[in-house]
Amino acid sequence: MKDSYQEKQKALGGNDGGLGSKRKQLSESEKQLASDEDFLSKLVPMCKDKAEAYGNRKMLRASEEAAIAEAISILNSDDAFASFGKTSATSTGGSKFIQLRSVRKHVAGTRSVRSMAQNVLLGAHSARLSKVVALLQAENPFDEVLGAIKKMITLIGEEGEADQTKLDFCNSERTDNDAALKKRNKEILALDAKIDGLDNDINNVETGLKKQIADTETSLSENIASQTTETKERTEDNLAYQQDVKNLVKAQSILAKAIKALKTYYDDMEEKMEGGLNAFVQTKKKDDPTPPKGLADDGYSGQSGQGNAVLKMLNFILDETNKEEMKAHADEEKSQADYEDSMADLTKKQRQAEKSIVDLQEDLAEKEASLLKANEDLNDTTDDRDSIEDYLAKIKPGCDFITSNFDQREKNRATEKAALEKAVKLIKGTPAYKTAVNSATVESYGDCKKPCVKDRMT
Repeated sequence: MKDSYQEKQKALGGNDGGLGSKRKQLSESEKQLASDEDFLSKLVPMCKDKAEAYGNRKMLRASEEAAIAEAISILNSDDAFASFGKTSATSTGGSKFIQLRSVRKHVAGTRSVRSMAQNVLLGAHSARLSKVVALLQAENPFDEVLGAIKKMITLIGEEGEADQTKLDFCNSERTDNDAALKKRNKEILALDAKIDGLDNDINNVETGLKKQIADTETSLSENIASQTTETKERTEDNLAYQQDVKNLVKAQSILAKAIKALKTYYDDMEEKMEGGLNAFVQTKKKDDPTPPKGLADDGYSGQSGQGNAVLKMLNFILDETNKEEMKAHADEEKSQADYEDSMADLTKKQRQAEKSIVDLQEDLAEKEASLLKANEDLNDTTDDRDSIEDYLAKIKPGCDFITSNFDQREKNRATEKAALEKAVKLIKGTPAYKTAVNSATVESYGDCKKPCVKDRMT
């Protein structure tokens, strides 16, 4: 029990620390929530405006790209070359559409290569590759097409990195929050069991602390009532004992006096009889009637015998009275001892009951405090669990999408990238591309001789 107590004290201390941390996090989260809500209230209308502006810009860009592609296609046609060569504004003016030295050749098969590249890109079944396809269809210069492809490959790589980052984030967040959710559910079950146990310890109708306190208080009240009753009865018995002894002592005194008086009388009479008392007594006359048999007058001898019988009876009564007094003293002594023993036992039980009530009330206060703390922990843990569940539900749509479609998106990106790289390889492998590169280099050094051009190109 000590080990369990220490372990639970450690857990309680950890819970207190965690509760403080959670409260601090709650305060910070509430502040952040208020800031985020304020930002969101400003962001929603701003995003709506930006979305509309983005849609407009997207539409304008699409129109612009189509117009540029169409213009380039027109400027890059054979008719344009033929016309620009005969016009001063396009051959010698500021725009200089005509190269200083043109070595451009229409190599057979260029359109076929464009068509092959278009087919490769279309075979990827990707909507975003349609832009490159449009550039190829418009027969734009190869450097513009290759630049667009390069940007597209870069965009695919960035998208892949973003998907991987999001997938890693979802996996990490779900793993951590699932573990936290499992822990919170386990803590909630433990807290429910703890609360049930504490509630049973406090409120059980047979063994609960409140029932024990009530029973002990009843027992204490009965104990005090018993002490009061026994003390009252002992007082009454003692008063009766004192009165009884007083009466017995008085009776003995009276009996002693009577015995003394009679004994003195009869002793004196016997002395007189021995000294010839009968001679002085009047004798019986002749005409006196004869007394009944057994009552013949023989002088005072009969009185002496009867007096001794009375004295004997009075002494017997005196002895019995004395015995009664002794018995009263013994009974009083025993009753007092029994009373004192009973009072000692009742007092001891009273102290035990009072101590038991104090201990039970302390236990009750601790249990109620623990119950209150457990309920607070349960509320906090439940709120924490609900927050985790809400967060998991919030990220679920996006995370489900990226988790379910990540492999397919990776596969699609690989297909797109392979198609773009193949298109680049097809374009760079054509004689038209090589000729265009050489023409651009020679154009830069149109005022040099052939050897100079060769060296400068190197």
